[in-house]
Amino acid sequence: GTIVQLFPTEAMVKRAPGYDPENNDWEYLKLYVDAEGTIIRERGRSEISNFFGGCRDCHEDARAFDFICLDTHGCVQLPVGDTFIANERNRDPRCTAVP
Repeated sequence: GTIVQLFPTEAMVKRAPGYDPENNDWEYLKLYVDAEGTIIRERGRSEISNFFGGCRDCHEDARAFDFICLDTHGCVQLPVGDTFIANERNRDPRCTAVP
């Protein structure tokens, strides 16, 4: 299914219908990343959390948008800004800088 990722160390994966109807069939993943690739550290439904809290807790407010959070989808605002997000993405060791 579809993979949604804001930070290198976490992702959401859309699973087949019936996987988790209450969560619109999304699975949340906590990841370990290094230059060699990615390892799934934890996976699951509402029990998965990150440094902002429970994944499902934040995404629940975007139920009308298939649990996809954007500034206009009603989700809790992250306590970090765009610069922090960009820095986290830029530190992803799996990516190579393009000149």
